[in-house]
Amino acid sequence: MKTVLTFLLLMFFFLSYGQASKNDSIDFDDVILFTNGESLNCIFIKQKGKLIYYYVLRNGKKTKTVARKKYVYSITENNISTNYSHKRSTQTGETYLMDLNSFSLGLYTGVTEFSYEQEYYTHNSSILQTKRVSYGNLLPVGITFAHKNYFSGKSNQFISGIRYGVTVEVAYRKEVTHTLGLKFGYTGLWKIKPKLGIELNFDTGFGITRWDFGPEFIGYGFDFVDEYILFSPSISLRIKDLGIGIGYSYYYLNKEFRAAKQTLRFHVNFNL
Repeated sequence: MKTVLTFLLLMFFFLSYGQASKNDSIDFDDVILFTNGESLNCIFIKQKGKLIYYYVLRNGKKTKTVARKKYVYSITENNISTNYSHKRSTQTGETYLMDLNSFSLGLYTGVTEFSYEQEYYTHNSSILQTKRVSYGNLLPVGITFAHKNYFSGKSNQFISGIRYGVTVEVAYRKEVTHTLGLKFGYTGLWKIKPKLGIELNFDTGFGITRWDFGPEFIGYGFDFVDEYILFSPSISLRIKDLGIGIGYSYYYLNKEFRAAKQTLRFHVNFNL
């Protein structure tokens, strides 16, 4: 029994020693530089999506580790450096406005103007007597969740890309509209300073909106669901990941109900 136990202990020792020697012989020659200035020797594996995978030596063992790309400034592999984030790097002195592909969350409000054309008929007749266009103003509250993809992330002056997402809105006063839609379009970023820029967007899209009219609007209450096509330019002041700006939205609605809707909005968005 003692012989077997001694043999097992010796095998465990040699295996452990062999594994430690194997890890010690691995060259952790790649260098990962984080945006907070920390540097780390590693073995770079791959970059996938918003994550970076690499090996580090931890407690004598080769350990696979993952980091978010937005917190990594660069990876140096075989003496070649690749930038993954354009945040400030205290080591190199380079400064960039944050312009990575990213999700963004936006909140907006403003003023919505709508109109509705009503037709009047004689009693028990289909003969049109007159028309009336009624106008009203609503207070919109909306949320937009979108993703930005830039065509180039290394330009020091201007970069362009596309963005796409979903918008949910409720506009109310005496009348109410509920809107749900998809949008996509152009996004551009003009860099004034390292952490300051102007963002230009032009979106189009489509969706549905539900109209709820109270009896005080045209004498009786009613509701209907309408489809729309959206056209929406906007401009924002970007301070790192924060954007503050104004925009305009025109909803080209289904002609069956002869309704029209346009919004002047003030928005705040943040890159996640």
